[in-house]
Amino acid sequence: MADRDQTVADAERLGARVLTLSDTDWTRAATIRDPQGVEFTASQFTPPGG
Repeated sequence: MADRDQTVADAERLGARVLTLSDTDWTRAATIRDPQGVEFTASQFTPPGG
């Protein structure tokens, strides 16, 4: 299972910048910009009660 927080930590360690973090009832997401300027979203599915 993907872990948003671990992905964020790994990305920062490798020189990326976290632009946004968001949490909803169903997902945890982060928008990340890598050192070359590419932006992407890392998303973790987190169903209620799960």
